[in-house]
Amino acid sequence: MAFFEDIGKKLSNAGQTAVQKTKEMAEIARINSSISDEEKKANNSYYQIGKLYVAKHPDDFDEDFSGMIATIKESEIKIREYCQQIQNIKGIIHCEKCGAEVANNIAFCSSCGSPMPKQSSSVNNENLVKCFGCGQMVSKDKRFCTSCGKPMADILQSQSVPQTVEQTVIKKCTNCAAGITEEVDFCTECGAKI
Repeated sequence: MAFFEDIGKKLSNAGQTAVQKTKEMAEIARINSSISDEEKKANNSYYQIGKLYVAKHPDDFDEDFSGMIATIKESEIKIREYCQQIQNIKGIIHCEKCGAEVANNIAFCSSCGSPMPKQSSSVNNENLVKCFGCGQMVSKDKRFCTSCGKPMADILQSQSVPQTVEQTVIKKCTNCAAGITEEVDFCTECGAKI
């Protein structure tokens, strides 16, 4: 009988040791999670400090920061260029007053009526074609329209043969009598509310 009692005590001790080890592992995991959370908070604060420093010292920064700030400025310029490329491909510009997307050939914002800036002739439209499906400007190297999905091969083939495209006038502007070919809130010629 003593033999079985010894085995029972050993099993009981082993079970208690296993439970203790499990509790320790759970506590370590909880503490590691807390450490990770605090590291994320600290890294976010470092990021915010860096952003604030660059915003407050765009030109009068310490020499130690010159390389990093130059990299940031280069990236910001590239981001603006990429955003402009996207707008060119989509054939839109953003209204400076309300931020609405407006087709780049429209004279007035269709949301707020503000005059839209004239597009400069320096915009390179040589590599863009107008999709007949949706009217968006799409890069010639794309196989499908990035706006509506229409195959671009159809559009490029149709552009090689001169065609006359008639636009149906839906209504006339009550102010200047210009024909309006799409649903807009403001006349694309004079800016009057439709």
